[in-house]
Amino acid sequence: MRSSEDLKAKTEQLNVPSGLLVGLIRGLTISVSLFALASIVFTGELSSHVLQGAGMFFIGTAILSLFLAIFGAFPSPISTTPIPVALIMILAAQSIPLEGQALYVTYAMTIIGCALVTGMLFLAIGQLRLANFFRFVPFNVAAGALAGSSIAISR
Repeated sequence: MRSSEDLKAKTEQLNVPSGLLVGLIRGLTISVSLFALASIVFTGELSSHVLQGAGMFFIGTAILSLFLAIFGAFPSPISTTPIPVALIMILAAQSIPLEGQALYVTYAMTIIGCALVTGMLFLAIGQLRLANFFRFVPFNVAAGALAGSSIAISR
């Protein structure tokens, strides 16, 4: 954990008005991208659940951003779903042989379970100090591979 002196030094360096403006603009762009992602992922049988899916993506992004803000090394990171993960989510939705509400609930639980397994894999990599092996792999590729592993494990 950070010491109170480090936290105080970091907060003194921050420019609050510009940080709020950048956060507002970034939040608006993330909102648009999350609605677009939900409309892409929730197609076919899931098209009636697009707004619920967008809400699920908003809550997940808020939790992830809060977690990164508390435990991250940077002052205020904002993160959202990488594109490779979204592609895997589309394939997962198309592979579930259900319809209606059962399909939505199964798909939502699959996404939640995969997110938890992916997070545990990232924590394991960090705790075992294996990050040096992955330093030349872009984050989006690593996140997509771990999310794919999560889907394979959950099936």
